[in-house]
Amino acid sequence: MSERSTTIRPPSRSARLADALRGADPRAKVAATLALGLITWRSGPVGLACIAVPAAAACAALGAWDATHARTLRAYLLFVLLWSGVKFGMDAFFPPAGLTLGDNLAQAGLLGARLALLIALGLALARATNPRRLGLALAWALRPVLGRHAWKTALSLALMLHFIPLVHETATRARTALALRAPRCSRRRRVVLAAQTVLRSLSRRTWGQTLAVAARGLDEAEAWSAAFVPQPRVWLATTALIASAWAASLI
Repeated sequence: MSERSTTIRPPSRSARLADALRGADPRAKVAATLALGLITWRSGPVGLACIAVPAAAACAALGAWDATHARTLRAYLLFVLLWSGVKFGMDAFFPPAGLTLGDNLAQAGLLGARLALLIALGLALARATNPRRLGLALAWALRPVLGRHAWKTALSLALMLHFIPLVHETATRARTALALRAPRCSRRRRVVLAAQTVLRSLSRRTWGQTLAVAARGLDEAEAWSAAFVPQPRVWLATTALIASAWAASLI
């Protein structure tokens, strides 16, 4: 029998980018996200576009735009549209001196772009780094300020990041179960039942998570002291990205 020849395809550019982002120093990723977030609030259209390109590429490589996250992405979009509309309405009812309709639309759109970009930066950071490594990076950064109590803040952040997708998953399952088992239930009753289901489910999982933290020794300061591998190229790329974004924000 003749054996079929198998060809090994090299990883795509998107896959290489995702691997590079996941393997990068978490301290550099946190620093880049914080710096770019601050620059976003003072950037105009050119600066936002320069930050949006790497942020969108990172989200696409890490699978943040997948169809499985469609419900979450719609919620983010509604959040952006809501606050853009609030900005437009406030300026329309209480307009500053000399503000035209075109200026009002432009400012509301700029606020929406900034909010969307901040969400994209947060998504990229969350998808590229697990909560444990983010906690280690935060403990390292806060140790000069909080001393031996820095691990408590790191543990709180790690638990929060762990429970955010858990809450969303539980709420989605509760809504699906109610839609299948009680299709004739009123909207008000359905909201009450969904809230009760989510709270009860999360209370049980909180107890299990507490036991898991204690069993792994994560409630001690020694668990949050890590020796990070030096990655000069990552820090150089982070510095160049922040400097480029800052320069673009001045345009």
